[in-house]
Amino acid sequence: MSQNRGAVNSTARAPLEVRTVETPTPGPGDILVKNELLAVNPVEVNITKNNLFNLNYPCIIGTSFGGAVIAIGEGVSDFKVGDKVAVYASPTDGDKYAAFQAYALAKVDTACVVPEGVDLAVPVSLVGNLTTVVGMISATAGVPKPDIESETAYIGKKILIYGGTSNLGSLAIQYVRRAGYSVVTTTSPKHKAFVETLGADKIIDHTQDREALVKAFIT
Repeated sequence: MSQNRGAVNSTARAPLEVRTVETPTPGPGDILVKNELLAVNPVEVNITKNNLFNLNYPCIIGTSFGGAVIAIGEGVSDFKVGDKVAVYASPTDGDKYAAFQAYALAKVDTACVVPEGVDLAVPVSLVGNLTTVVGMISATAGVPKPDIESETAYIGKKILIYGGTSNLGSLAIQYVRRAGYSVVTTTSPKHKAFVETLGADKIIDHTQDREALVKAFIT
C-alpha cells in the first residue's frame, strides 16, 4: 500500500493543503477503501468558507467518494476485498472517514456495492444528494421511507416537488413516488418527457406567469 495523502484544512477557512496523513485501520463494521474518485458537494464549500459544523482543526473533509475495498473490519459480511463501492460519510464522522484522501474508511451502513459495468462516477455523484433527499423528505417532512424493492400502493396524498429536472428534484420525485404519493412537479416544456419517465403524475410549465402557476398548482 502506498503512502496516504489527504487534503487538509489546517484552520477554519484556510485553503486546503495536500499532506501525508495516517492510513486508517478498519475497526468493527468498517471497510478500508482505496479512493478512485470523489464528488465536491456544497457542504464541503460551506465547511471551508464558513466553518460549518465548527470542526476540530486541522481536519480532513469530504463526504462522497468511491473506490475499491482493500481491507475489512471485524463483523463485516456484506463487503469483500475487491468490491467497488460508493460511500457517503457524515461531515462529522472524523478524519479517517473523510473523502479527501487516498485511503479512507467507510462504515458499512454508509456504503453500497457498485455492480460491475456501472460507471463509479454515477453513484458517487448521486449519493450525497440522495442522502439529502431522504433527510429532507423523511426525517424532516415525515414521509415514511419507501421499500426499495417495490413501489408502495398509492396512499391518496400529493406532494409538490419544485424543479423536477434538478438533481435533488429528480431523485425526490422517484423517492416519494415509490413511497406511494402522487407527485406534482415543475419543469420547462423541453424537459417534460424526461420528468414523465421519473413518475411525476402532474407536470406544470414553470415558465408561466405567477398567476397561471398558482392556478395550475391548486387545480
